[in-house]
Amino acid sequence: MDATTEVINLKSRWEKLNGEKNSVVDRAKACAELTIPSLLVDTSHTENTTLNTPYQSLGARAVNNLASKLLLSLLPPNAPFFRFVPDKIAMLELEAAQPGAMASVNNQLADIERAIAAQIEREALRVPTFEALKLLVATGNALVYRDKTEGTRVYNLNSYCVKRTPEGKVKEILTKETVTYAELPQGSNVSGEALDKEVELYTIVKWNGKTFDAWQEAGGNEVEGTRGVFQKDKLPYMPLRWTSVHNEDYGRGLVEQYLGDLRSLEALTMSIIEASAASSKMLFLVNPVGATNIRALAKAPSGSFIRGNANDITTMQVAKGNDLRIAYEVAGDIQRRLAAAFLLNESASRQAERVTAEEVRLMAGELEDALGGIYSILTQELQLPLIRLLMASSKVNLPKDLVEPIIVTGVEALGRGHDFNKLVQFAQTLQGLLGPEIFAQYTNVDAVISQIGTSLGIETKGLVKSQEQLQQEAQAQQEQQQAAMMQQAGQTGLDAAAQNAGAMAGQQMAAQ
Repeated sequence: MDATTEVINLKSRWEKLNGEKNSVVDRAKACAELTIPSLLVDTSHTENTTLNTPYQSLGARAVNNLASKLLLSLLPPNAPFFRFVPDKIAMLELEAAQPGAMASVNNQLADIERAIAAQIEREALRVPTFEALKLLVATGNALVYRDKTEGTRVYNLNSYCVKRTPEGKVKEILTKETVTYAELPQGSNVSGEALDKEVELYTIVKWNGKTFDAWQEAGGNEVEGTRGVFQKDKLPYMPLRWTSVHNEDYGRGLVEQYLGDLRSLEALTMSIIEASAASSKMLFLVNPVGATNIRALAKAPSGSFIRGNANDITTMQVAKGNDLRIAYEVAGDIQRRLAAAFLLNESASRQAERVTAEEVRLMAGELEDALGGIYSILTQELQLPLIRLLMASSKVNLPKDLVEPIIVTGVEALGRGHDFNKLVQFAQTLQGLLGPEIFAQYTNVDAVISQIGTSLGIETKGLVKSQEQLQQEAQAQQEQQQAAMMQQAGQTGLDAAAQNAGAMAGQQMAAQ
């Protein structure tokens, strides 16, 4: 059936899809309760509702830490996370026909990259992206919607449903939000309703085999003027997952994989805190048949003398120190495991008096490599769609078959980091074995600089002098030296001539 004539009751469709994801939402809520409870709350939640506070703060710190590291890797603040790469064969043909054209094309593409990177800064995309990454780590799912006029929004599992093919491709997205009639598009068929009255607004995006059809429904009626068609590579909705599981519509978060440790840490922390509070309570026990007067003892100033027996008074003790020590050690082991899983800083070094910098670097590299899988997923579901949307909004039209955006962060950044470490190790090893003089004699400096710049993701063109520039500078320096020598020789000749003239004048005067 054609999308323009298809009739779907979006409210009933929402109830069906929302019922199918009950178990997904329950798992996500259990994970959020032990980390950041405000990430996913009940649908009846309001600002005045009090949320349960976990006894331990490691879960919240782990989620914020990992989300921050992912944000810096996916959207680095000092460089674009993508690069436009032209087709090599086409560029070689263009260079053969027009010498110097390849450099001009690369410069123009670099200008476009910087313009789009500046657009990311203007739209402050890192704020909603950070919220989406926290949802991904804790609950495993998030929906990012980018609108050119309204900005970027993030939906949690309570606000959207998604259906995918067994391979993971999106075929339907349905969102639900509560708005007022005044917020609906102008011209909607809701006349006669109070503008401040709230209504449930449903938005559907459905794949028809070639494009995505979208429309909205409010109050049981379709909202006029909301029918639209989106191309596959320009869909403003980006449903994100932490993991890609075959034949599942939703992903599973990293917290769910370590939910057992978090629950154990929560129970142990609660027991330790409650036992510590009971142990810190100070009570004095007095023998009821003893000779010591309790009132006289309480009123007596320090250093005074009263009648009594020391055996009549004792202090209440819990005597659970050994048991608490065992619980504390187990909780510490769990914290170290969770710190390693969520890339916390203290997990990168062992507990020892001397820990070398190389050991810390290797451990940190191994931990970061563990995120290669999530980098791959976010590259396809977040970074590439975001680039295409930014290009569409900035009206940048590049030849589809000649220029393609390439991601240069995430897995690519990890690979370049390993290349840099190998280059450093290679240079240090050769210098140590052969010596600096022989190393400098057999090393191609241009190739080393180029490899280091590539591994660090830095364009060395314009930063490092070319061989032609070095030759020109050497020739200019040689010419300056020759001119200085000639000038010095000329000045020396003038001085000698002046001396000779002075001597002759002196001789003539002496003869006279």
